[in-house]
Amino acid sequence: MNDSGAAMLPLFQRFEAGPREVIVLYDDIALPLGKIRVRQKGSAGGHNGIKSLFSAFESDEFLRIRVGIQPEREMGDVRDFVLSRVAKADRNLLDKTEDVAVNAVDTVISAGIEEAMSQYNGIDLREKEN
Repeated sequence: MNDSGAAMLPLFQRFEAGPREVIVLYDDIALPLGKIRVRQKGSAGGHNGIKSLFSAFESDEFLRIRVGIQPEREMGDVRDFVLSRVAKADRNLLDKTEDVAVNAVDTVISAGIEEAMSQYNGIDLREKEN
């Protein structure tokens, strides 16, 4: 969602929470399908929803798990690609990547960000597909 900050800010106000108390899980066209990246802070990398969170939180210091969606084939217009249905050829790998991302969230909660980065940032599920 390009305006994620507008949706999140009232929740943070209601629960008296801050950006360090959230884990944002999002699709990232800059990362290949089959990979995730766990980060403590960083840039938006062109992702409008993350830019919106930066603006709303007035901070880049929130935990994030980037889920790669960039296919190995030509995708054409990025906006059309992101808003379209997932190609049948990508569905299985995306499902597996989403499962790993959920496990990464569990690890962040139970063992901390450093442990999650250590366990998940090197995983490339494309290698297991071949």
